[in-house]
Amino acid sequence: MLVLLQGLFGQMVIIPSLLSLACAIAYILIWNKILDKSLMSMKRKILLLVFICLDPNLLKHTYTGIETTAVYFITVLIIYRFFVVQQPSSLISGLIIGVAVLIRPEFLLFGILLFLFDSRSLLSPKIVHVVSGIGVIIIPWIGFSYYYFGNALPLTFFAKGADYPIGRNFLVNILSSLSILGSSYLVLFLLLGYIYVRSASSEVRKLLYFALIMLCSFILFYSVTISNEFVFSRYYVMCIPPLFYVLVLSVQNDQGSTFIYKSLLFILPLTFLLASLLHSQVYASIYHESETTEDKIIFWIQKNTKKNERIYRDRIGKIAYATDRYIVDPVGLINREISDYRRKGELCNFILKKRTDILISSKKEEISYFETIFKSRINLLYSIPTRDNFLVRQTLMNTLKKADSTQVYTNIYRITRE
Repeated sequence: MLVLLQGLFGQMVIIPSLLSLACAIAYILIWNKILDKSLMSMKRKILLLVFICLDPNLLKHTYTGIETTAVYFITVLIIYRFFVVQQPSSLISGLIIGVAVLIRPEFLLFGILLFLFDSRSLLSPKIVHVVSGIGVIIIPWIGFSYYYFGNALPLTFFAKGADYPIGRNFLVNILSSLSILGSSYLVLFLLLGYIYVRSASSEVRKLLYFALIMLCSFILFYSVTISNEFVFSRYYVMCIPPLFYVLVLSVQNDQGSTFIYKSLLFILPLTFLLASLLHSQVYASIYHESETTEDKIIFWIQKNTKKNERIYRDRIGKIAYATDRYIVDPVGLINREISDYRRKGELCNFILKKRTDILISSKKEEISYFETIFKSRINLLYSIPTRDNFLVRQTLMNTLKKADSTQVYTNIYRITRE
């Protein structure tokens, strides 16, 4: 879609944001369709739509230009096909899951859990139709990807772990996942727990088991596999619609209409709104500061470097697009082998192997490393004062403590050839 719209309108910067917004709107429209079929009162329908629209993760990612809202949309579309539509076409359901896997490979885990939830589907002929639909989408892409890129799966999928040991950040990712989910959805979990204990029907309980098993499975999956970075809130967006659907069934059946139940229903949208307001303050500050810094760096590169010079920088997207320079990637998204050099303490060898000319960093440990290792080859050219801080959780903690973020400098170096 990006390629098509870019070809038609040529607005590469704004089109991703418009696509994110379009997917968010489509997500809400599918929920509206689900609620129409539930035959509940207009008052309850509006209440549930308010819950869904105020979801902090949805609001945070509506304009980002990444695939998060598309994941939301495709997840609720799968729920609609499998739980709401009477006698849905198995082939079309498979095609939808196939597209979902292209958006996020881990949707394959989602599909497996979906069929395990309804074990009878595994023994029926329709499983063949579903798998055929998935194959119609995935197999041509795998063939094209292997032919064009030399890899059947996207490099970005591998880059989440790079060549670091599996489970390297296991405990950190577990704690981060609990922090992410707890900070935004604690009241939702309390409400679902209350529904389960006090008044849930067998259907609601069964779906709640499915939703919670899926959530725990993804927490475990991400905590094990992501070892080159940390877990982000957008990874869990496919786990939220199933939880909302359990809530829809509960409200539809008027279960648990006690004072505690009604109070939690009232508090839920308020906590969603408060979480969004708090995060928006932090993200707006970080975004403004980091983008201002990045624009200064881009301006400096355009003015002071040649087209054929290679630049080491951890934010590769915007700087590569705006400067049309070769970016040496220290994160591992492109150069997965860099983690092996880091483990051996030979990052300098990697930098030299890639024939790097310019080093750009705001990390204190890297700056010290560069100045020590490249002492005879490096000249300090420019230093930009900034709070170029992408550690959002740390910034959030500083905000809560009313403490200023530590001021750092983005340093730019040139490696002089001997």
